[in-house]
Amino acid sequence: MPAMQATTNFVDGVVVHQGDLNNLSTNINTLCQQTTGKTPAQAASSKPITQVDLNATQSIPDSSITLVSWNVASTSITDTIWVASSPTVITIVTAGWYTLDFQVCWANAVMNNRVLGIMVNGTTPTANSIGENNAGNGSVSSLFKHRCTAYAHLNQGATVYAYVVQSSGGGAVNLNPSSVAYPGTFMSVRWDAP
Repeated sequence: MPAMQATTNFVDGVVVHQGDLNNLSTNINTLCQQTTGKTPAQAASSKPITQVDLNATQSIPDSSITLVSWNVASTSITDTIWVASSPTVITIVTAGWYTLDFQVCWANAVMNNRVLGIMVNGTTPTANSIGENNAGNGSVSSLFKHRCTAYAHLNQGATVYAYVVQSSGGGAVNLNPSSVAYPGTFMSVRWDAP
């Protein structure tokens, strides 16, 4: 991580030296990188953040690990980390510490078990999961929401996936978008620090 350089106190009547002026530009670059993960040359003035959502239902088969297939980015600032041509994956552009927040809104259905989780750099929960929420051992037959969060240091090029599993006795269950029950199914990914 870059370090701030000491600067001279500028007082009327003191000659400013070239080295002091150079420290000003270095410190501006350093401050920008520490607060946004970007350098001024990258024309970034805000932290990388995105939120992806479902804007239509997604059917989740019984007892099968299923990746959520996002179909809209409602927020995307600085980095384009989600693209519609790869709907199940978020690819990290700026390395650093990230807060990941994933919410699922299940449609009305008899529930034996519901699981949601976040995986990094692979799609096998037992090897790649960094956060999971299991809401099971009960029977709920109404709209149901639950959430999972994770905090992780992610390298440039890291891939993030959201997954779900449901057990309802054999039938598929839909994930609801916000148009059905606000807020619906979404995932937000926010850069916090280098």
